[in-house]
Amino acid sequence: KFNVAFDPTSDGGSIVISAKTEPVDGIALAAAYSYKGYIADGFATTTADNVFGFSANADIAKLADLDFKLGVSAYDNVALAEVSGVKYTYNSFAVAVSGGVDLVDAYAEFTMGNKIPEEGDAESKYGLNMQVNLNPIEKLALDVYYNIADLENAGKYFSVGADASYDLAGVEFALNADYTKAGEGKTGKFSLTPKMIIVF
Repeated sequence: KFNVAFDPTSDGGSIVISAKTEPVDGIALAAAYSYKGYIADGFATTTADNVFGFSANADIAKLADLDFKLGVSAYDNVALAEVSGVKYTYNSFAVAVSGGVDLVDAYAEFTMGNKIPEEGDAESKYGLNMQVNLNPIEKLALDVYYNIADLENAGKYFSVGADASYDLAGVEFALNADYTKAGEGKTGKFSLTPKMIIVF
């Protein structure tokens, strides 16, 4: 499968070219190139003239004919950009494992971001995202999550929370509770966000 997309509304226009293949049932591979795209490396979201992306997904449950869900996925994005006259290579990598049964499933994702200048030392940041999903009854979905933006400063950059949603006659009622700490010396912020989605 091959796709080309052009966005004339961005500065100078952006182009995304992507290709996807499934060599066997349960394995999916993809590659993409973006001119004037974006990359999030763990430090910031950066605009870059050239962004390359690669991903792989393996449905272990399908390949091994298991009675429960189990999958592994990974992606790697690389970008070349110039910021304030300095040329950088940005890298954003993640690998995730997910699995479970109809009643409960979970995933864990490890992330790594690198910011590498043309000269000088590279900066790296590692993160971890975890979530458990519960489906106790039909149309009711619950989850709890814990995300660490920087593993070296896990107690200073993290978020923990829970979501609940219920579908009633085409109307989805949802509620999110979240506590986020975004830096040393900063006060954590708690939020409670209700939401209603009407589908027609």
